[in-house]
Amino acid sequence: MNPRLLFLLLLGILVSIAYAQDEPEESLGEDQDYDSTEDDSSLIPPVSEEEAQPNDNSSSDGIDFVDPALSPETSPSDPGLSTVIPLNSIVSEATCSALSQWYKELGGTNWKTKTGWESTNMTSCCSWYNVHCSKFGQVDKINLSRNNLLGQLPDNLNNFPELIHLNQYLIRIFKFELFSDMSHNEITGSIPSSINSAIKLQTIKFDYNKLSGDLPPVLGSLPSLTNVHLKNNSFTGTVPAAWGSIPTLKGLFLSNNKLKGGFPVAIQTMPSLEVLYLDNNQFEGQIPPTIGSSLPHLTTLNLKGNRLLGSIPESMGSITSLTSLVLSHQMLNGSIPESLYGLSNLVSLDLSRNRLTGNLSEKISGLVKLQKLTMSHNGLSGPIPPQLGSLQKLQLLTLNYNMFNGQFPPAEAPKPLGYCYMVPNQFQVCSDTNSITDVNSLAFQCAVDCASTRRANSTQTSKASGQLDIYGLVTLIAIALGLISVTLL
Repeated sequence: MNPRLLFLLLLGILVSIAYAQDEPEESLGEDQDYDSTEDDSSLIPPVSEEEAQPNDNSSSDGIDFVDPALSPETSPSDPGLSTVIPLNSIVSEATCSALSQWYKELGGTNWKTKTGWESTNMTSCCSWYNVHCSKFGQVDKINLSRNNLLGQLPDNLNNFPELIHLNQYLIRIFKFELFSDMSHNEITGSIPSSINSAIKLQTIKFDYNKLSGDLPPVLGSLPSLTNVHLKNNSFTGTVPAAWGSIPTLKGLFLSNNKLKGGFPVAIQTMPSLEVLYLDNNQFEGQIPPTIGSSLPHLTTLNLKGNRLLGSIPESMGSITSLTSLVLSHQMLNGSIPESLYGLSNLVSLDLSRNRLTGNLSEKISGLVKLQKLTMSHNGLSGPIPPQLGSLQKLQLLTLNYNMFNGQFPPAEAPKPLGYCYMVPNQFQVCSDTNSITDVNSLAFQCAVDCASTRRANSTQTSKASGQLDIYGLVTLIAIALGLISVTLL
């Protein structure tokens, strides 16, 4: 054959191959890579405003906390808690005058309900809206929740020595509220120091206000105090050392403030504490290694959204009464302590958005009451333990955005499981090819398409092999062209 003709023929083949390599690939369609930048929170069904509204007697994780010292709250439309007292028992004028001062300084004319509070009779306050008196004419409960209070609370609490419950909880909005222009109610300033005179006070609630400054040390002098609700304010500093001497304190709610410093030392001396919310503050440093022995009766612990680091203490596994443990959105590292898998009463466990590493232990089967397990956005690795399928009360499971790998288990999904997110991870294969089509399998419920994973891996292998073959052919053609060029010259 003419060398020039052979040269042109080989050159044409080379150009055709190069053109074919430059053609755009077809869309991957359903098998395209998962967008790892998408936050899995977008996959969770939206929660209505009413459902999202925090409840004093329940945790943010749906674990009910019943305060035995409180009777059911009344709404502003209820007739109130006023008590008819015996004729021979008259409330003191000083007490009614103190309440009248509350009305004047907390915007009483704009209250939703103010029945009786405008009275000039300073012996009638036991009949005023939501003022409760004992049979001896002593004010022992005041509930002005959801009532549009505005301003600073007068420093006259020394006039209520028999006060048991003080509830100033100011909610921002009802789902169907009449005062849409009052979305941020506020009591400002600090808690009056005269509160130390209310020696019988058991429950104090100042949630959802704009109280500021340091937490009041005087609460440490109240020997009967069982519950402190001060969440969603602007308190700064830390938990006063004096609070550590309250022998009866069972519930401490300090979420969503501006508290900072190390894990409060005072809390470590509250052995009766059962419910602790410190979430969404600025605490830093490590969780005390002795937390298990310091707080042995905890049922709920929420430390979410602080700046805590280091490992999860092994002693935390000794708090066998825990039903809810939330340690998410921190900088915690290391592996998950084996002791946590022995918390058989645990209903909710959230360790998401940390820097945890290591495996998820097969001992997870010991969490027999678990309903919510959230460990997404960590560095956990190894295989998914098939024992997850034995958690027969599990309703929500998120293990996505980790580095779990290997063989996905063929386990059946717990029947109550409603939400499960497993991808992205690094699973290579399912042990059973039918797992993905079995509606009862964990793989199906968690949308782990192992078949697609295999196809993607196979396609990538074939494509790589094809590319090698093409590159080899191009090399041979280039050599041939070089030889022909030499011959022509």
